[in-house]
This record gives sequence, structure tokens and C-alpha cells, in this order.
Amino acid sequence: MTYSTIRLNRSDPEHFTANMATGIVSIAALSSNFHAVAFALFWVNITLLIYFILLALTNGGVLNQRNKSALTRRRIVELLALPTALSVLGSQVLFLWNNPSIAFMIWVFAAALWAFLTYSVLLSLAALRQKLPSAETMNGTTLLLVVSAQAVSTLSCELSRWMQTTAHAQGMLFFALIVWLSGCMLYLWIITLIFFRLEFIGIKPADLAPAFWINMGATAISALAGNSLSSHFQSAAFLAGMLPFIKGLTLLFWATATWWLPFLFSAEIWRYSQEKITPGYDQSFWSLVFPLGMYAFCTHEIAGTLNLNFLLPVSFWAAIVAITAWTLVFIAMILENVFHLFPSAHSTA
Repeated sequence: MTYSTIRLNRSDPEHFTANMATGIVSIAALSSNFHAVAFALFWVNITLLIYFILLALTNGGVLNQRNKSALTRRRIVELLALPTALSVLGSQVLFLWNNPSIAFMIWVFAAALWAFLTYSVLLSLAALRQKLPSAETMNGTTLLLVVSAQAVSTLSCELSRWMQTTAHAQGMLFFALIVWLSGCMLYLWIITLIFFRLEFIGIKPADLAPAFWINMGATAISALAGNSLSSHFQSAAFLAGMLPFIKGLTLLFWATATWWLPFLFSAEIWRYSQEKITPGYDQSFWSLVFPLGMYAFCTHEIAGTLNLNFLLPVSFWAAIVAITAWTLVFIAMILENVFHLFPSAHSTA
């Protein structure tokens, strides 16, 4: 089986997974006191985001209705990478730039885009006469529905600190709560189908693409969003009343993310042992980097909120792994798209 490389000169919604990964690895680096790395990735993320948006606007791709292939099948779901990337960028603006005004403007656009795309994606998939093959739908890509919701919820929590009035802050927190709960609901629905496929329908090694890592990334960001809500319980009475439930569900999602790690690493070993994979770059590699960065950061935040200080070394080393993974994928991207060292990445089953 051959995998075609997705080049940067093509407009593709999956490009925004690079922004998702770069943003969260930057934040994870900051939480582990790698300040220089965090700020460097912040500016890299802004540069990449501007470039990918310009591609989408000028290259006749995801925003061009005439290019029907870009708005069908897996590409429909991948559009949700954009509001996710914007929400993560908003968090970077708060943590690294300390500019709530710009972060709020990013949040407005990200939240509106998330709401529009979520219902557009679900309705578009429901309306398709020829349903998608299970290999395209029952994998981690579909969980971008969850990841985008939790990214918006997390940014909402962080912005509530800068609201001018208590009523505005509570409204923002209530919105974050509702979006978080809806994301949790979607995860339970979608992961049931994915797990059923993994364990009872059967898969080939080639089916275990890096997008399967979003299975873990979705739980990690759900844990992060829940942790953000629990840390704001003093600002809203409705959160204080739900605090045990929120903390319990947060820990459940973090434990699930931790459970996924050995499974996914083992699946990668199995895939590489069964296929002849040549070195190269594929845009889907960013779908592996994002969950690693998200796990590092959510572990750090949960350790602080729940007084689980023994988890801090886990967060530190997870951040190092995430930074290393980001560096390798970024170098491979540059080598292929600038120096054309890797004309294609492929594997033979």
C-alpha cells in the first residue's frame, strides 16, 4: 500500500494539525520551564497558521466550493482542525504574550467556526448517500469533533479570568461547561465505534495511521478542559456544586489517556514490523505529535490542581518526548518541502 505525501503547496485542512501540534507543544514546553523553546514555537505557529490560511484562500482548496473533493469524506472532518488550532493559539497568546484582548478575538472566531463546522460536519456526513468506509470514519480523525470542542472550552475557561464583570465571567464558564460536557458525550459515542472496530471487526497494520493517536489526544484535552473548569470553582456556584463530578470525570479521562499510551506505542511497533516503511514526511505525523504535547501539559495541570506532585516528573519527560517528536517531524517537513529530500513517504504491506 502506498501513502502519498501531502505537500505544503496544496490546500488541505489537515495542514492545521501542524498548528495544533506546534501550539500545544509550545505550551507544554512553557509548563516544563523550557521558555526559549516555548516562545520559538509560538512564533513558528503564527507563521505556519498565516501560511496555511493563505493557501486555503488562494489555492482553490478547502474554502473553494468548486473543489468538491476537498469537502467530502475525511476532509469534511479535518476542517475542525482549524478552530482547534485557533483555540490553542489563543491559549498561547494568554500564556506567552499575556494579551487577553487578542485572545478574546481569536476565541470569538474559533467558537463561531467550531459551532458552524460541528453541525455542518455532522449534517454533511448524515446526508452522504454513499457512506464512508469504516477505515476512513472509525479512526482518530473523527475525534476532531471532540478535540475542537474541548479546545474551545479550555480557552473559554482561561479567558473568564479577564472578564470585566462577574456575570460575564460566569457566562463564559457556563459556556465552557456546556461545551466540555458535549465534547465528553461525543467522545463516548465515537470511541465506542472505534474500539468496536479495533477489537471485533479487525484491522490491518496499515490502518493504524498516526491519526489513531487522536484517540489519546481527545481524552487528554478532555481532561485538560475538565481540570480548567475545576480550577475555577470559586468563580461560579454552579461549578462548586459539580466539583466532585468534574474532578472525577477529569481523572477518568486522564487515566484513559494514560491507558492509551502503551496500546498506541505497541500498535506502532506492530505496524512498522509488518510493513516496509521508507523514511519520509506525511502531514498525518502531526496527529501523533499533538496528543504527546497535550498529554504532557494536561498531566502538569492535573498534578497542580489535584495536588498530585508525583506526576510532575511524568509531565516533564512527556514534554521532552513531545518536543523531540515535534522537532523530528518539523525537520522532515522542511527536508521534503524545501530541499525535496523525500519525494514521497510510503510503505508496502
